[in-house]
Amino acid sequence: MSVEREVLEGCAPRGVRAAREVVAEKDARTLADDVLAMDDEAFRAAFRKSAMKRAKVVGLQSNAVATLETVGKRSGMTISK
Repeated sequence: MSVEREVLEGCAPRGVRAAREVVAEKDARTLADDVLAMDDEAFRAAFRKSAMKRAKVVGLQSNAVATLETVGKRSGMTISK
């Protein structure tokens, strides 16, 4: 981890650090899959004290589906609904 990142992580509020851990260094497909696997409780725990919680789990999961459809179109894979 770079010094700049360590400083930023140390200054970030705890809720923001927790949210960053959920999304850290994941590609779009992996992150979308993780979001779709979340229930309400896991979502609240992951994004506590983060602006991400305003999106609500349903909104974030809707975005995850759209992301998977876009990624699927690029790679030739299809997403069944």
